[in-house]
Formats: sequence, C-alpha cells, structure tokens
Amino acid sequence: LAIGVENGIQLYITGINLKLEEATRLSRSLSIVSLDIRNAHNEFNRKNMITELDQLVISNPELQPLRCGLLSTIGIQSTIYMKDYTSQSGFLQLCNSCQGGGQGNALTNIAFPIAINHFLKSCEALFPNVEVRAYQDNITLIGSINDIFSGEHNAYQHIINGIHGIGCRTNPDMFT
Repeated sequence: LAIGVENGIQLYITGINLKLEEATRLSRSLSIVSLDIRNAHNEFNRKNMITELDQLVISNPELQPLRCGLLSTIGIQSTIYMKDYTSQSGFLQLCNSCQGGGQGNALTNIAFPIAINHFLKSCEALFPNVEVRAYQDNITLIGSINDIFSGEHNAYQHIINGIHGIGCRTNPDMFT
C-alpha cells in the first residue's frame, strides 16, 4: 500500500507501465483491472479496522502509538444529532457513528488502508499469479485475464468480497 509515499501515484502508474512494457516485450497477454471503492473513507467499518490494527500491532509493536491515536479519534462512536425545536435541549439524538474515519480526520488516510490490508495481501497469497496494488481506495489487479477472473472463486471476486466485508462497495463507473 502506498501511504505517505512522496509521488506515490506517479510510482503506481510508472509500475503499471513497466508491467505493460515487460508483457509486450515478452509477447505475453496482460490484464489490468482497476477498481475504485465508492465513498471509501466515509463508509469502512471502524470495528473491523480496529481488529486489523490490533493484529498488526501484535507483529509490529512500534505501531502502538498509532493504535492509541486511531482509537482516540476514529475508535469513538460519536453521537449524531438533528435539530429538534420540541425537545428541551433543541436536539434529537439520531444514532451513533460507527462507519468511516470522520470528515477532516487526518488519520483516516492511515485507517482506511489498514482496513483493506488483510484482503489485499490474502489475495496475492491465494492467487500468486495476480499482483494487487492499492493507492488508498483505488485497487488494481495485474495478471492474465484467466488468473484474475477464472473459476467461481477468483482474484477479482476475492477483492470484491473483501470490499463488501469492510462495509464498502465499488464504484461501477470506475471499473476499467
């Protein structure tokens, strides 16, 4: 995952171009499937992200300060109110927020990649001929069309299931 990488999107695109050039040079077919997760930073399941983060902290204890920061900002379930002129306080409690990272929260750009990390890495492990690259809510699968789409459970479906598993959906207009 490219997080906090200077010129990260340029590196992402350059890497894909290098893969295309290599495939052309070796006369291999290559498919590149790009997915955009719709409204990702506002809809991912916080509880799942915290579970993923807890697993990362076990093997990377240096992430403990990040965990504390995320729990103190994103980990809370803030209350959402609406104006209600009939109540004594002037507000009516609607619900508690449990999705997404919150508008304006600088840690959301770290929390969201944590939420998707597991299913991206498991896809590459299950489908070794498919490379998975992500830049925040943009996920790219690189491989032959058969390696990406073959069989009932395939790399593409694995990624779609993972996206649904964190409470998000893909943007159908961004499928290429």
